[in-house]
Amino acid sequence: MELKGFLVILIAVVVFVYQSETHSTEKGGNRVQEGIKIVLEQQSNAHEVRGIKGPIKPYWHFPYIIMGLVSTLLLGLISVYLIRKRKNWEIIPSRLAPGIAYEALEDLGRKDLIKNGKTRDYYIELADIIRHYLQKRFDLNASTMTTEEFLVEVTTANELFSEHIKLIRDFLIHCDLVKFARYEPLGEEVDWSFRSAKEIIDRTQEDHTQ
Repeated sequence: MELKGFLVILIAVVVFVYQSETHSTEKGGNRVQEGIKIVLEQQSNAHEVRGIKGPIKPYWHFPYIIMGLVSTLLLGLISVYLIRKRKNWEIIPSRLAPGIAYEALEDLGRKDLIKNGKTRDYYIELADIIRHYLQKRFDLNASTMTTEEFLVEVTTANELFSEHIKLIRDFLIHCDLVKFARYEPLGEEVDWSFRSAKEIIDRTQEDHTQ
């Protein structure tokens, strides 16, 4: 709504400036014609009166400059809007966070990173999905925190029980082993990690305070 309102205001300004400039040009042309008539009347006894050239138009006009600047600004605003729209984690309501997280997990599974030997990339993305989900679900400002700092922040969420926190801790620590300690997980450990990610969402998506 803010973007649409701003666009309406900008368009109104462009129309106003263009109409004002057009009206001013028309008035100026009328004055020039009146001046020519007066000069011709005063020079009626002259043998030769050369025609007076009309006003030379500049190569640029003020309304076009304004419209160019407005167009550039509009493109910038649209670009910012599209970029923000792509960053779903930053703009979605907390009630939609579980659905976004489930979809992200499905997308991760379709990439076949483990089969392609990209185990570390797989764990980085898997951990990010859960961290983003928890941040949005419980309104946590922890995007740049370490795992330990993030876990401390998670414990402040009133809706999380101790078993939730233990599951989250075990999951994130295991991900860190692969991400930072170059640990090579076995096949069953990879499966456990994915199941744990879904279980974290399953257990925490509802409001348990009621």
